[in-house]
Amino acid sequence: VAAPATMRGASIGVLVLTLASAPAPGTLALLSRIADPLGVALTNARAHAELATLSAIDPLTETLNRRFGLARLEEEVARCARERTPLALIAIDVDRFKVVNDTWGHPVGDQVLREVAHRLASALREGDQLVRTGGEEFLAIVPGASIEDAIRIAERLRAHVGTRPTSTSAGELTVTISAGIAVASAIDRRAPNALIAAADAALYRAKAAGRDRIELAGAGV
Repeated sequence: VAAPATMRGASIGVLVLTLASAPAPGTLALLSRIADPLGVALTNARAHAELATLSAIDPLTETLNRRFGLARLEEEVARCARERTPLALIAIDVDRFKVVNDTWGHPVGDQVLREVAHRLASALREGDQLVRTGGEEFLAIVPGASIEDAIRIAERLRAHVGTRPTSTSAGELTVTISAGIAVASAIDRRAPNALIAAADAALYRAKAAGRDRIELAGAGV
């Protein structure tokens, strides 16, 4: 026996009852009475899920925003500690992005950031997370990655961004990224903030060394 779950005349689901024998009189009517409030509950649950998703996403780049990204990092640090697996964090900065904004304006800068975020996300593995932490800065959370894995992924990120120009309303612009890598080993117990600080320190070294490059945080940093 099946009855639609509706909300304002629109069917959003179906409630199915499987019986071993023919339904008793009134079963369908009872199922319908149950399905009606179910439609309201499903609609509310869907709206709540959509709102939660919107609140977690940076509207410009469609990556995780800083608040939810850092919460996700805390979850991954705890999970990797439980499962004794490594976790890599890649701090990313768009090189000389202020020049883009100052020369061509913030709308063009936004176009560049959207494309950079798209290229970064497409270069990550399934299960990795990209977070916009502010301005032209991003974090890539890479669970289960060894140092070798993290270096390979970071180089892929760099190549995806810098090897071809970005189309903007001001014409084609070529931008590059610098990145710093920190890897927590399977027995590492560093807090998320310490892991971020290590990746940021490596990123600053990459920028100081000329940009468009990758640097690795030292052991114990």
